[in-house]
Amino acid sequence: MAEYTVHVGAVTGTEITKSTPANGDTFNNDGGTLFVVENANGTGLTFDVVTTQVVETDLDVEDRTLSVAATATEVFGPFNNSIYSDTVTVQNWSATANVEVWAVKVS
Repeated sequence: MAEYTVHVGAVTGTEITKSTPANGDTFNNDGGTLFVVENANGTGLTFDVVTTQVVETDLDVEDRTLSVAATATEVFGPFNNSIYSDTVTVQNWSATANVEVWAVKVS
């Protein structure tokens, strides 16, 4: 498990550090954070974003399964803090080889 750096955009540019995903990786979430997945594989992939919200005192909100098409880059978010928490966890990657991820936000 790793914690991804959340890169803050700037008018002068921001260098992005990409990571290979792994189950249980996290990133800080201020409610405006975006998560980017770059899939260089010839097939699509899926992963889950863990939800932490409970409704009616005992009903867990189901984790959200997201997908990225073959050879595509997708941007996900922002992630509502009341549903996903201040720390977002990603897991259950169907593929991690030839996949890179990073998190960004506007200052």
